[in-house]
Amino acid sequence: MAAGASISAQLHALKSLSNVHADSEPLKKPFTRPSLIFDPKAAADIDLDTILNISLSGLEVLIEKEERFRNYSNDLFSYKSKELDRELVGIEDNVGINASISSYLRLLSGYLELSSAVNTLEYLIRRYKVHVYNAEELILCALPYHETHVFVQIVQLINTGNSRWKFLDGVKASGAPPPRHVIVQQCIRDMGVLEAICNYAAPVKKIHPSKVVTGFCTAVVFEVLRLVTIDSDVVKRILPYLNSGLQLGAKGSDQKAGALIIVTLLAQKVALAPNVVKSLTRSIADIVRADANESADLQCVRMSFMSLINFIQDAKMKSKKDSSSYDVLCKIFNGILDLSNGISDLKILFALEHPEVEVRRSVFSCLDVDGIMTEKAAGSKVVPDLFFSDCRLT
Repeated sequence: MAAGASISAQLHALKSLSNVHADSEPLKKPFTRPSLIFDPKAAADIDLDTILNISLSGLEVLIEKEERFRNYSNDLFSYKSKELDRELVGIEDNVGINASISSYLRLLSGYLELSSAVNTLEYLIRRYKVHVYNAEELILCALPYHETHVFVQIVQLINTGNSRWKFLDGVKASGAPPPRHVIVQQCIRDMGVLEAICNYAAPVKKIHPSKVVTGFCTAVVFEVLRLVTIDSDVVKRILPYLNSGLQLGAKGSDQKAGALIIVTLLAQKVALAPNVVKSLTRSIADIVRADANESADLQCVRMSFMSLINFIQDAKMKSKKDSSSYDVLCKIFNGILDLSNGISDLKILFALEHPEVEVRRSVFSCLDVDGIMTEKAAGSKVVPDLFFSDCRLT
């Protein structure tokens, strides 16, 4: 949902509530209140101070696991916030509240399996009515946990209306967590759902998606691509997520791994536009170079390396001079491999996968075979075992 449309909808709801309050007698104490940790009737008897203290205790547990949660103790969860009623403040204040809630929910999405995380949501529901005014972001925060009871509880608090999340009304009625294929099928019916999931799994400012969110998004996208005929609209929806995962220096190996898996599947299933192929090839090559220079994990380096090989071959990439995939690979590998500065495990890795047999032969002529066949560190994988188990390109 666009930010402007979201704010407009919230203001309309706030205006309606203000009119109701103005035209009616003072509000009586409700018989029930929305809650994740109490029965609705019991929640109606629990005051805001108690809810805040419960949430602050949960926040302290989260701070021990992730220091960035501390930023919200003097913001969303401050004692001053008890006096705030977002239904009575202006547009500017609500924009700030929405920004804080959005960043908090993104950070929380990696920890929602913890009871302490659920406890913090209790105050956001009571004080800020996030289930009303931030419904989509609350759903996206919880969606990776769709097989849990907490997800069902959250959905049951939300009025999905005619939004893209109306398909979850079945969850509200049955009380049963939806299996992933239900979400995948909805993504196929409504690409807006797929796009929302991909956008939520992309980094925003200083918040990088958690392993849980990235894994969920990758699994959904992969299954969607397996089941649909891929066209430009599908590619357009997922491309921002792929690009964010392939950015040189991007934090989060999980997002990078997910993006590489999806890119490889894309190249296998559809003929991508030349400009898309060129952009993705450059991004993957940058990852390979960065991994070669910075990573000590041979398995990680090899994964990005083999993704580059598979993508170029499957995409049938050609240069301006109509060179073959073989020639393009050679050119990229030669740009990465510099044997003049001595031999290392990573350079051996690149050399052994080089398309040209002469390059591989040249590297081996420089090696002490007895030395390389000995593990250099406990737990490390011997390079020949890693690479001679696969067929060469030639």
